[in-house]
Amino acid sequence: QAVNGTIQGTFGSAHYSTWGNAVVFAGSQSNHPFKILSGNAVRATFDTGGRLAINQDPLGNNFAFQVTGLGGASGDARAVYLKGAGAHTTIGGTGPTLVLQNTNSTANNIVKLSFESASSGETVSINAINTNHSSHYGDMAFNTRGSSGYSEKMRIMANGNVGIGRPSPGAKLDIRQSTNGDSPTFKRISVYGLFVLGAKHYLFCTV
Repeated sequence: QAVNGTIQGTFGSAHYSTWGNAVVFAGSQSNHPFKILSGNAVRATFDTGGRLAINQDPLGNNFAFQVTGLGGASGDARAVYLKGAGAHTTIGGTGPTLVLQNTNSTANNIVKLSFESASSGETVSINAINTNHSSHYGDMAFNTRGSSGYSEKMRIMANGNVGIGRPSPGAKLDIRQSTNGDSPTFKRISVYGLFVLGAKHYLFCTV
């Protein structure tokens, strides 16, 4: 155990029930952050709220894991690199996987990827909507922010229907240009099939 000013640090090996029967531990017993250093510089910090920050000071928010890349403000902006290996070739196989889970079972709650501006405002998000937790059913919604506000622009439903301007698409491609149900204008189209545009059905072929 080492004491330096007001910071107390502990590293050791023991059976300690207070720390969940840990046999190896490192940290601070007092109400101070625990810092990891190399080259006489702080590389990572555990704060007293349980946040882990790498290459930055922990921000006082609900993000438990916070990372700043090593490139600097004007350099390489990459921050996190996740890598794995898997030979599965089917959808749903266990290749390299990033899992985001909402452990609350409320129907239609969301899990999302959020994209923010430099001023920490959300500009775009990709949202998984858990329509049925027990059956693992879900929709995917795409939100963007513009001069008219922040709203859903496109949705892919669990049944495969895609809606643009339609949160509940009734066909494989269901498009609404505005809230009054106007049909959109196409500049060029080369698709075969049946589309629902507003309240009307059209069959398109190559133009």
